Amino acid sequence: MTVVDVLTGEPFLQGLFLLIVTAVLTGLLVPVVKARLDDRRYREQKLFESEIARQAKVIDAQATLLDGLSDLLWGFLLAALGVTYYAERGDAAKLTEAWARYDAEAWVFFARLRAETSKAQRLTSHDVYEELLRLNEWFMPFDAQLTNAVASGLEAGADAWTQLSRRTQGEGAALVDGVLTRLAQELRLTPSVVSQTRYS
Repeated sequence: MTVVDVLTGEPFLQGLFLLIVTAVLTGLLVPVVKARLDDRRYREQKLFESEIARQAKVIDAQATLLDGLSDLLWGFLLAALGVTYYAERGDAAKLTEAWARYDAEAWVFFARLRAETSKAQRLTSHDVYEELLRLNEWFMPFDAQLTNAVASGLEAGADAWTQLSRRTQGEGAALVDGVLTRLAQELRLTPSVVSQTRYS
């Protein structure tokens, strides 16, 4: 068998044909497959970036919720404390001023507290949302009690005002602190949670 016979033989020509077809297909398919893989990777990357951006917005909204609730709750509680403080001391002029400030803010406070609670329903767990609802429910009777005490004026007596002041400082402050602490822990916005996350 000569070299010419080998080169013109059917097995050699079939092998050569397969080699050419493979080269052509490889030259055509590899770029197509690579383009599809690149496109898929690009879409997955965009979805990942979109999810990261969405999570960042949620975290910002949660931090804003915590800050807003903190300012709102403590500001209102301190306004109420101002009323009881001056009444307890028998200072009618200062009591009138403190009550005017409190009364002017009360309905705005209740509207804002309900709005922030509604936001919390979308940004926190059901448990924290329920705690905020309970806090809403605490403030309404408290406001009625304070309003009735102011209507009675200083004649209600120092003991009644002291009791209301203690309720504000004790029960009210404990409820506010508890809700804000629980919210911060759940949102992982407390120093201990942040440091544990960072170093774990």
